[in-house]
Amino acid sequence: TIMSVTTIIPSSTSFTHTRRETLTPVEREMVVTVLEDSVHQLSVLGAIMPPIGKPSATSDSLSEALSEILENQRLLEEKFHHLSVTDSKTHTNIKDDIHGLSAAAQTTNNIK
Repeated sequence: TIMSVTTIIPSSTSFTHTRRETLTPVEREMVVTVLEDSVHQLSVLGAIMPPIGKPSATSDSLSEALSEILENQRLLEEKFHHLSVTDSKTHTNIKDDIHGLSAAAQTTNNIK
């Protein structure tokens, strides 16, 4: 849509030298860009700002979300510890088995 200059800049403004009825294509793109950026910034602010009159609901939901994240982190740490201990024991058992098999092979060779 073509916007009128008078819609954006009142005719009483001192920096308008000549009065035009429409914006140039470049001016229209500049206005559209500024408005789109403003809408984007306002949407971001709307997403992060608590609703007016209900700050406790937002802080409660934030607290719940943080608690859930921390609990998940604790569970993952426990699982990692369990897996690393299990892996360590398995590695030790494998080394013992290999050592035992090597000793048995050596004994068998000595018998021959």
